[in-house]
Amino acid sequence: MRQQQPYNNQPAMQQPPPVSAMPPPMMSQPQASAPHMGQNANVSQTEQNFYAKCTKLVASVKPENQHMKQTVGNAIFDFVQQLTGQELAPKVTGMLIDLSHQEIQLYLQNYTEFQRKVNEAGGMLQGMQPKMPAPQGVRM
Repeated sequence: MRQQQPYNNQPAMQQPPPVSAMPPPMMSQPQASAPHMGQNANVSQTEQNFYAKCTKLVASVKPENQHMKQTVGNAIFDFVQQLTGQELAPKVTGMLIDLSHQEIQLYLQNYTEFQRKVNEAGGMLQGMQPKMPAPQGVRM
């Protein structure tokens, strides 16, 4: 004998699509801190990591924060090193944390501005390096 299914008088409902097929929910307000994070497929992984690590520090960049330079320096060092190399990274990082609080807040929120500051500081340092004289050839 077969078991009889209980009677269901409700119309058959269509199954919802799988979660992966659903579009992302619409946000009523844009995010103020970093609207570019994760929303643009053209944003590099490095840039996404930069925003994830640095935008949360903006509020702490204040003259009364005694540890601000150490905190910002620790956050940006790896990104500076990727752009300048090992040799210049410590000096460039030091130059960037010595900027005004407003400039620090700006580059912590804008990766393009950060790159510009790093390139500017690196260029200044490379311009200050003494030129090595060209090696003298062996006379024949």
